Amino acid sequence: MTLNMSGQDGGYGWMVVAACVTTQIFLAPVMSMNGLLFEAKYKEIVATPTQISIFISAFLTAWNVSALFVGPLVKMRSARFVAFCGTAIASAGFVISAFASSVSDFVFVFILLGVGLGVLGTNSFLIIRQYFKRRVGLACGVFAMGVGSGNFFMPQVVKLLLSSAELKKNIILIYTGIHALSFIGVLLMRDFKPSKMDPAKEGGTTSQNPEDVEMMEDASSEVVEKLMDKDSDVVEKVVNKSSDVVDKLEDNSNKGQESGNCWCCQLSSCQKFTIFRMFSMINWSLLKRLDFLIMALGESVIFVSTLLYVFQMSHVCLEKGLSTEEVADILTVVGIMDILSRLGHGAVGDMACVNNFFRKPKLSYYLIICVTMASMIVGFAFSGTYMTILVFATLVMMWAGGTMVTFSLMYYETFGDDLPSCLGIANLFRAIFSFLIGPLFGLVKESTQGSSLELLFLAGLIFLASAVWIIHFCILRKK
Repeated sequence: MTLNMSGQDGGYGWMVVAACVTTQIFLAPVMSMNGLLFEAKYKEIVATPTQISIFISAFLTAWNVSALFVGPLVKMRSARFVAFCGTAIASAGFVISAFASSVSDFVFVFILLGVGLGVLGTNSFLIIRQYFKRRVGLACGVFAMGVGSGNFFMPQVVKLLLSSAELKKNIILIYTGIHALSFIGVLLMRDFKPSKMDPAKEGGTTSQNPEDVEMMEDASSEVVEKLMDKDSDVVEKVVNKSSDVVDKLEDNSNKGQESGNCWCCQLSSCQKFTIFRMFSMINWSLLKRLDFLIMALGESVIFVSTLLYVFQMSHVCLEKGLSTEEVADILTVVGIMDILSRLGHGAVGDMACVNNFFRKPKLSYYLIICVTMASMIVGFAFSGTYMTILVFATLVMMWAGGTMVTFSLMYYETFGDDLPSCLGIANLFRAIFSFLIGPLFGLVKESTQGSSLELLFLAGLIFLASAVWIIHFCILRKK
């Protein structure tokens, strides 16, 4: 049995999904378990909570900004080349982190990790969308589950490494070697090439009989002979003019090739394609719409607050007195819940009871998810025992997974075909808020050591954004 290398909705497309999973399955879990992986390094450089928050802000900013350039890069080169670049950049981040000795070194490390994840994530969705048409939802679901599976088995791998005193000293270098397996996914990556099917198989024109083809050729030659006999001067003029046009086109193409060979011309055209054309493709007129600004700014605040919680969860668990083994077990349970919640929220969001009850069902369901998640974060902040921490951490991730599934549907429900522009502008807002909220979070954490007030700060931001949405869209509903 051979795989179809070029057909859509199957064949080698599933191998590409597996390749996309392989490139990210070791990188994505770093968000939740950075407290375990880099704990010794943080102590070595005496990193304060504010400085750790700056690391996270640098990661999120690099993640969102780098995603903007993936589409043009794929068009210029290939998805496989972009996957290699993303994997190489992330690997460089891990290698440098093993020898980092200052705060500035770790800022650079997290920028590299953020760029790697941003490039790989966006590239994966683009190539999966090329290989799948009817079953793109299933393919994206399998991809999300595959990447999410790293969140529940990689903490156990780190737990095993930390249990050995010798392995613990070189845990970052060992994890760098594990991440090198991601290059297997790069080798399996193949760009989509449409298959050249027989027109008869695609429902087009059927193949013709050779005898019919010969009859048509004889008839056409007879027509040409009659035209030549009727008015040979006119035909000769037409032939001469056509030959002149062909000569001019050949001269222009040769000139174009000669000028295109100049390296400076290639560089200028490359810059024009990647920068100016990319920004011209975005519908910036959306910024004039109040409903988009409120939605994009609020979603960006919620997105950054949610990921800050995910990054800081392992740190908070350690600060509450849990051992590294207990934290690893909590991260494993949370990882399982993350996968289940992404599948569950997608199904619940499509239910008739939700669609019939709300005027904007996707937006309304997203608001319900955010308010519930913020309430669970408050419960997690006040939990003190292992069991209560485990329960509330699991409940928070049960709703946090829903935000990752429904946010793009919310934009599409409101703005339709402007979805690419909505996501592009939203990425810019996320990058800005990552740089603003992260340091504020660190200052709150540093000034209130041990009180978990920083978690209440994140919950308050989510409540505030949700309240603004409710007020605004209730006013619109009255109108």
